[in-house]
Amino acid sequence: MSDNLRKSSGPFIGPRGGKWANSQHTIPYVEQKHAGKPAPKHREHDEHGANEIHLVADNTYEHHGQKESIHANLAKKIAAGTYDHAQAGKLFEHLANSVSKKYQKDHGSGGGAHAFDVPTRQAAGRAMADQFHDEVKDGYHDHHVESGVHAKRAKAGGGIAAMASAHGSKPKASEAKKDAKPASYPATPSGAHDFATAVGTELATLIGGKQDSRVGGRVKHPEGYVSLVSGVGQNSDGKKFVWAKVKTHETSAYREGHGMTTHGVDVHEATVQGTDGSPKDAAKKIASALFERRKQGLSGGVSSAATKKSVSANLDYDADLLKFYS
Repeated sequence: MSDNLRKSSGPFIGPRGGKWANSQHTIPYVEQKHAGKPAPKHREHDEHGANEIHLVADNTYEHHGQKESIHANLAKKIAAGTYDHAQAGKLFEHLANSVSKKYQKDHGSGGGAHAFDVPTRQAAGRAMADQFHDEVKDGYHDHHVESGVHAKRAKAGGGIAAMASAHGSKPKASEAKKDAKPASYPATPSGAHDFATAVGTELATLIGGKQDSRVGGRVKHPEGYVSLVSGVGQNSDGKKFVWAKVKTHETSAYREGHGMTTHGVDVHEATVQGTDGSPKDAAKKIASALFERRKQGLSGGVSSAATKKSVSANLDYDADLLKFYS
């Protein structure tokens, strides 16, 4: 991690001198406010345990609200020019603590409130902070600063994607966005799996469901299940891409300990490619197709009641999402 990123953004020296907290020279640099605190010392930790915490936090609907709250908080700090990456890891440590306690409750044995020790939880927090910062540079958290003073600050800085990019090597915003999505989901089985998991996370929120903590591409909702079967395809020009094929199941299709015991119904109109846009865009397309199935009386659809209630309860999503369900 670069020294620039360990601090806040800046200082940047203006053309006429003077220190600024952002490269656009719109936020004055205040040493006490922007210099940042030293990064906490890293202690030996369980790498496998840290990865498990990160995996559960990313793929369990129960922790989605807390994670989104942290994302919104940090996105606004980037817009304001007060973001400190070293301390962002500490904020994510609160999420790691919640995961550790729940993990102990569900899977632990013996005494103790936590399933993982402090250094391991701290390592998971740092990893989640790194992931968040990369996602900001890729444009995935712009929706957190779309209104009010935060939107004005972000606009003045060229957008939080550009501001986050300036924390490190300072690429131009256009270059950072252009290369972001292909690099996020490479055309490999692993990249396809990651894409399906990311879409599943967004879809769980949209249809009032819960993402499977072990199988990220499976979402349980009040009226059944949705499975995202991932793979790698190749266009006629030889260019490869990742995709997620959508299968929908009735509630009775799942049997504890056996998984899906019957074949799902293919929802061809909702099959999505990694080149179609962000995981959120892909999830919108799937949610819309599932609702259309219910309107047409087809099996495996999702009712408007569940989706409307879910979308209206999650203010991190645009209000116009409701157009999909009217």
